Amino acid sequence: MGRALLQSRKPLFWEQIRNGLLPEHAGRAVGVSATCAHRWFRQAGGVKPRASKPNITGPRPRLTLQDRIEIQVGVHAGESLRSMGRRLGRPASTIKREI
Repeated sequence: MGRALLQSRKPLFWEQIRNGLLPEHAGRAVGVSATCAHRWFRQAGGVKPRASKPNITGPRPRLTLQDRIEIQVGVHAGESLRSMGRRLGRPASTIKREI
């Protein structure tokens, strides 16, 4: 069986797993060997892999030099992480990592 054909059966395999079949039975249902089915299951850690990572808000831009200067000023002034985060439009955890 060609690699492309084999890969095209993976989504069908995971659908069968979601329906409650064991890997070997799901493999048989989509026309792949039990060995192949167990390999797919094992490589995914027993969990259907995502097709792609969800990107709800998009990548956050990195801290700019000005952001870093503002954080330094806030630290020296004794400002809280949350306060600096609100001022810069960033989560407090980002500010903490930068410090």
